[in-house]
Amino acid sequence: MLKKIVVPGLKLFILATALLLSYSLPISATIRIAITEVLKDPVGLESECPGGKSHEFIEIANLGSDTFRIECLFLSDGSTVDSVIPWQPPLSWHSNCCFNRDYILPGQFALILDRDYEGSPPGSYFTIADSTVILTVDASSLASGLTTTKGLFLFKGTEDTISDSLAAMLDSGYCASLEGRVYHTQPENISEGFSNVPANLLFTSYTYIASPDTLSMGAYEFMQDGWVCEYKLYNPGSASPAVTCSIAVLMAGKERPENAAWSVKIADSTAVIASGTLPDSLYPVLINVNLPKDSVSYELSVEENDKKAIVAIDISSVWLPSSPIKINEIFPRATSSVPEWVELVNVSSMPVNLKNWRYGTPEGTDNTIASSDLIIKPGNFLVLTKSSSQFSVVYPVGVTYIQPVSWQSLDNYRDSLVLISSLEDAPCEIVYYDYNWFDSWNYQSVERVSLQKSGTDKRAWVLAEKPSPGQPNPGAIWQSVDKPSMHIGPIPFTPNNDRIDDSLSIRITLPASQKISIAIYGFNGRKLYDMPEPIGKRSTWNGRKSDGTHAPAGPFFVIATITNSSRETLIRKKGILWR
Repeated sequence: MLKKIVVPGLKLFILATALLLSYSLPISATIRIAITEVLKDPVGLESECPGGKSHEFIEIANLGSDTFRIECLFLSDGSTVDSVIPWQPPLSWHSNCCFNRDYILPGQFALILDRDYEGSPPGSYFTIADSTVILTVDASSLASGLTTTKGLFLFKGTEDTISDSLAAMLDSGYCASLEGRVYHTQPENISEGFSNVPANLLFTSYTYIASPDTLSMGAYEFMQDGWVCEYKLYNPGSASPAVTCSIAVLMAGKERPENAAWSVKIADSTAVIASGTLPDSLYPVLINVNLPKDSVSYELSVEENDKKAIVAIDISSVWLPSSPIKINEIFPRATSSVPEWVELVNVSSMPVNLKNWRYGTPEGTDNTIASSDLIIKPGNFLVLTKSSSQFSVVYPVGVTYIQPVSWQSLDNYRDSLVLISSLEDAPCEIVYYDYNWFDSWNYQSVERVSLQKSGTDKRAWVLAEKPSPGQPNPGAIWQSVDKPSMHIGPIPFTPNNDRIDDSLSIRITLPASQKISIAIYGFNGRKLYDMPEPIGKRSTWNGRKSDGTHAPAGPFFVIATITNSSRETLIRKKGILWR
């Protein structure tokens, strides 16, 4: 699976892994060893089996085209050095794995297990992919026990001398050396029983991330059908029409491509940006492609001898269209059974990834919306809610919603909300609401009727007749205008209970900042009926006066009084009532 990197100076997004350092007596250029998974904190107590005593492991992969032999292979944390040796005799519950083997074939994975794993009780065994080579160390535990701060590296040599450094899991600034302990900082929010995996293998760097799933011994999470595909992005600047994308691809276990075809296209379309055949050179093969700023979502496809990988390229880590996400509806007045929520909408013409976006109020803006990929397609909605369990009970199925890790409570009377993209520290969207803008605000949501007006303009907000999370705002149809209007009909109307034209329909369009009242007057100027408030986009009159008696037949007037601050405007429409 494709993972992404943004070069320094353009905000490093995800770093790569597999530190390959050259010393004397270098190994074959076609051997590529990588540490592809490490479990430092197994489920269970640190000193028990199953638990930290027995279930720590290190997974390595031979991504090159030559067989890798493990003689003189050592595992170290910089101070403790363990010799890596074949596991023997076989474990009956992993009969499809490879035991007593001192080599790893091209494209094959190996698992270095703690020797105490042999005493694991039934039901606590790992699920390990077939043909995985099982290894262990000549000590009681891996590097004297793995901890969340312990770095690791593999090398060929002796207990005192490094001949070839093969792969490492180290914090930035550390080298693979036997001069003292090296460190690796555990990714944040990683749960017990979850492993560390490399974000990348082909672009030089050495940061690991929390595994997106649980454990996958004998496989690499971001490999598809043997392919490892990665990219890094460069934004030449706002004046440039394209983002430069460097792509690296490798087929595990092979030396070079054999007529492997590749292409890059706009996601969810047939528009191909670039394509060709991989050049006949040693893996990994590098390709440079200019991705037009017509989309943020592209797709890379690589195929050779029916082995295919299709992976996503998301350029939103270095470039976004201007203000692509708007706050569209807010529900701040929660009850015991209905949680607070905020609705977002993608107003751009391309998908937007909200990974690492933040939101908040003046009390705090450091609330991450999502720490993993979260795509909103053009025109689609996403609801952020304080409680997903309560939200799912109150609102219908089909609404896309998430509960952020932390929720910033909303003020019931007035508040500001901001959105901050992953690219900038300044807000890309700011909105404000104030109870003084509305009449009789009880528990309604506040809906935005104009996305063109500023989110802090009172003309952009109205009280919703009914909350509509995940759907277009009904008020936007009749309250997004600059001038009020009124239409009545049918003319004439005949309230004689024959089910034909029995009521008068009154349709309104009204600017968000204005208030309205409607009354019916007879031709003699006397008031017949006051329409009940609040007035919506459509009201009806059944031809009766306020006391319930029939209004006289003949002409009448519908008069709307529109109030804007201290100024009043009247709209008058003439109708005819027949019986």
